[in-house]
Amino acid sequence: MTSESGQSVGRKVQRMARRNALRGFVAFMTLLVTPRSTEPEVTRGSRITRGLGIGMGAVVCAWVALSSFRLSGAGSASLAPTFGPLVAFAAFCFIVKVRARSPTPPALLASFVELASCAWCGLLLTFPLGSIGLPWADPWLVRIDEAMGFDWVAVNRAVATSPRLTHVLQVAYASIVWQPAVVLIALASRRSHLRLQQFVLAWVLALVVTTIVFALTPAKTA
Repeated sequence: MTSESGQSVGRKVQRMARRNALRGFVAFMTLLVTPRSTEPEVTRGSRITRGLGIGMGAVVCAWVALSSFRLSGAGSASLAPTFGPLVAFAAFCFIVKVRARSPTPPALLASFVELASCAWCGLLLTFPLGSIGLPWADPWLVRIDEAMGFDWVAVNRAVATSPRLTHVLQVAYASIVWQPAVVLIALASRRSHLRLQQFVLAWVLALVVTTIVFALTPAKTA
């Protein structure tokens, strides 16, 4: 009897786990196709975001067309695997919008496509910007560090002596890849479409500023 009762409980737990997994899947799919809000602020933020992405892409295209700059085989190979999935997401987003006959695209999918597209264009832009050949900025960057009382060499040596701390910092740095996705899902699940669009726009603006700083301050050291 004890064995039969244990098996019965096990089957109930398995059925409950399957139901919960199905509910979670249905909830996520519903979230994927939920239309974006038609608020003017959301629409305006989306247009600005797309404009920034198109602008970065246009700069890259113009640079390639008017100069001898070309990506090496290794550079092209490192970018190619990310382009296909991005196009697929964009196509799926458009199909969902058309099939749902919605005036706006799905909030989560559209936000992801906007952010990922801008990130891809920003990454492409760093290649020609890195070839400008401005003077090294190390001397005055060091002076700025000293003015702030920051000794990055000492910090780097201290971290290097602790493998555990090094591992933690490496994991933290690598999290910049998935953190935006977590934020997008969290905001979309709460139907906070304005905050969702504000986050995407802020992220893209930060990308633009960082790219400009990267171009203007080439450095051989950290």
